Parts: sequence; C-alpha cells; structure tokens
Amino acid sequence: MKNNNLEMAWQEPRDGRENPNRGPERPRTDGSAPDLDQLLKKFGGIFGGGKKSPRGQGPQGLGKYVAIGAVLLFGGWLATGFYTVDAGQKGVELFLGKYHATKNPGLTWRFPSPIGEHRIIDIQRRFSQKIGIMDKGGRRSAMLTKDENIVDVRVEVQYQIDNDDPHKYWFNSVNPDETLKEVVDSATRERVGQTLLDDILTDGREKLMQEVKELAQNIIDNYEIGLVITNVNLEDAQAPAAVQDAFSDAIRAREDEQSRINQAKAYQSKV
Repeated sequence: MKNNNLEMAWQEPRDGRENPNRGPERPRTDGSAPDLDQLLKKFGGIFGGGKKSPRGQGPQGLGKYVAIGAVLLFGGWLATGFYTVDAGQKGVELFLGKYHATKNPGLTWRFPSPIGEHRIIDIQRRFSQKIGIMDKGGRRSAMLTKDENIVDVRVEVQYQIDNDDPHKYWFNSVNPDETLKEVVDSATRERVGQTLLDDILTDGREKLMQEVKELAQNIIDNYEIGLVITNVNLEDAQAPAAVQDAFSDAIRAREDEQSRINQAKAYQSKV
C-alpha cells in the first residue's frame, strides 16, 4: 500500500492542476518539442523586440535609429553653413555676434546659425552724396574764402566700401555714410578758407578738390569706417544770392579787362 501511494505522488494529476509537492521541472533531454514561451523569446531576440536595454529604456534597436537620426540632423545643420560669394563681393563672417573673418569670392563655409552668420558686401558699387544742396530753408552752404569773401559751394563726393577691410563699414560706425558726408563738408570748408575766391571760380577748382579729397580721406582713415573716396567734384561755386548781381558785374568786368589785355598784346605783337 505504501509503494502504491509513493508512485502516485510522482505522477501528474489527471485534472491538469499542479501538484504543490512537485519540485522544479527538469529540462527535457528526450528530444521533445520546446516550450512555447522559449520559442517566443527566441523570435523576439532575433527581431530586436524581445530584449530590453540595460537601463530599461526600450528595445535595443531603437537606440541605433535615434543615433542615426541625430547624426543626420547634425549633418543637415552643418550643411546650412555653406554659402557663395560672387565676383565683386566679399563675405563678412560673424561668430557669436562678433567679426570673425572676411571671405573672397567662391563657395565657402561658416558656423551655422545661431552660432554664426554672414553678410555679403558689394565692394564694386559706387556711392554718391551731394554737399551744399539747398536745405529746407532754401539756404545753401556759404563758405568764407581766404580773401574774406563769401561763396556758395556745391560738392559731389563719390566713394565705395574698402576692398581690404569691408567689415569696418558694418561694425566701426553707426552711420558711416553720414560720417563721410560730414567729413567732406568739413574738409571743403577748411580748404576753401585757404583759397582765394578767384581761384575757386576759375582755374583753381581742380587743385581745390584734390586737396579736399586727400584731407577727407586722411580723416576717414583715422576713423576706420571702411570707406574709400574715389572722386570729389566741385559742381557749383558762386556768390550768395543777396550779392549775386554785384558779384556777376565784378566777374564780367574782370573778364572784359582780361580780354582787352589780350587784344593789346596781340596788337603789340603785330606792330
């Protein structure tokens, strides 16, 4: 009777319930089919969906795709730093809002935004400003000559951005164009004050404008605003309107005097 009870204790219950007195099941070595849970684990491992990452943050395959996506995004961000500088232009690069480098024409690269940025500057473009035009009150720029005469002067200045230091035009002055205009006006007044009225109205114009150009350029170089004066023209010079008639009469009298002197010399040469 005891032997029968012992054999029945090691048999599987017929109703399918586990025997609480049964120990852990030994792995099968008789070549029978594996358990269903084991098959699912194997297939899950093959497709990367069954195992968790060491920190439990999701499947191991997800981290690889995230890394690839990050590399692609970083590469696309770096690619936005490429730009082209055309002929006759210069590229001024900024790094963290400060001047970094000047680039010549061609394809180049800078640090992408928001770390870096660039500005294209046309170094061949000519700018022009007029000095001495009538203001809102209808008055013109009256200047005092060396011989204490008053003359109205109108000057045109032509200039361009410095080819060697174009960045100075953007960063060294709030309004470089207005600064140049004031400098040329001041230089003109100084040189007119050192010139006789007759020279301003006759054959001394070219020399006067050359002196104005040199003086104004020296001042601009000291200011370092990145501009180069190419030409200064004296468009008009005449007496103020209040004395215009008397001034015109004096000019005509001087011209008549010179004409008669020339006629006398011509007559003398014939005799």
